[in-house]
Amino acid sequence: MANGGKRMCAVHVPTEEAGKAAVGNSIFFVAIVLTVIGFLFVVDTSLVFKGEFDSRRMLIQIIKQLGIVVIGWSAAFYLCRLDRRAMKAFGGTLMLVSLMLLLGVLLFGPKINGCRRWLQIGPLTIQPLEFFKVALVMQLAEFLSAKGSLNKLKPADIIRPILYVLLGVTLLFLQPNLSAVVFVSLICIVVAWIGGLPTRHIWYLAGFFSVVFIVMILIYPDRWERFVGIWNVQGNISDAGYQIAMALLAIARGGLFGVGLGQSIGKFSLPYNDSDFIFTIIVEETGLLGGIVLIVLFGYLIYLVLQLARAHRDNYPMLLCLGLGLMIATQALINIAVNIGFLPTTGMPLPFISAGGSSFIATLMAVGILLNLARGPASEPEQSDEWPGYGG
Repeated sequence: MANGGKRMCAVHVPTEEAGKAAVGNSIFFVAIVLTVIGFLFVVDTSLVFKGEFDSRRMLIQIIKQLGIVVIGWSAAFYLCRLDRRAMKAFGGTLMLVSLMLLLGVLLFGPKINGCRRWLQIGPLTIQPLEFFKVALVMQLAEFLSAKGSLNKLKPADIIRPILYVLLGVTLLFLQPNLSAVVFVSLICIVVAWIGGLPTRHIWYLAGFFSVVFIVMILIYPDRWERFVGIWNVQGNISDAGYQIAMALLAIARGGLFGVGLGQSIGKFSLPYNDSDFIFTIIVEETGLLGGIVLIVLFGYLIYLVLQLARAHRDNYPMLLCLGLGLMIATQALINIAVNIGFLPTTGMPLPFISAGGSSFIATLMAVGILLNLARGPASEPEQSDEWPGYGG
């Protein structure tokens, strides 16, 4: 019986690791497909700038996007090969660097449309928010998996994670970036709930973010007006409703099968057609079917991430998978909801697809971490055989 048990164990472990590897291969394949789709449509939309053809800008954009793809996938392959201790150290370093960059945005960033969200460093334009999202998930996963029973947390235990969240939210508040504050609050609450943070702490988090949201609405009422404006697009077509109205017209023009690749008319009237509203251009050119295919790809990717999370017994990789999956899924959902008029314009890029180096590189960093968790056992022993409890 003992020998039989040993044989079963010897068979089970390689099978389990093979299952993770298979999921990792599928994640890699979907990420490659989404990267190719994104590159093709960034090139497509770059031909038009401010409503006019600009072949010179298209050439520059192709070179720039190729460089971003190389950097992004290089980051993914680097993170894929880190061991568990190095991964945790990287998460802490990324958090500190992203907070410093967010502070730099407020001090030195250019003011665009009344906001400071980007940092210009030589020829590079960086949006630190994208890296802060990844760092936040990594730090939350490490904190929630390292403290044992979360019901016995002492005030001193939560100083570091609370400090990171407070600093990040404050810096986003001052940009101002309401959608980012909402996004960060959602990530914190959901990951903390999955990680087993006691219910009373979840309510503290929800209360804190609710207060921040209300204060931002009171200080920046134009943000609320943009939200309310989506329910009266026609009445606001010359103002806040312009982009949504043009996006809906382009989507309607695409019909079921689209107008054909490169034949979009909407890219002449839509600002940010290569970033915020690239989903609209995809649907216009490939039709409703093309939009559904893209949504299915994102859905399949999230399904794979969930499968990878379930394959881990250790809380840290499980929470890391779920947090990164939530980050990608929520960002894609918000971007698509904006394009079809369900949400006001937020500046939230579509993962893998939208132009913008920071978003693309941060997304591929998340992919690299997921591939790391799929490629084999960690250098550290598994810490828990149980799925963490849901806040209680």
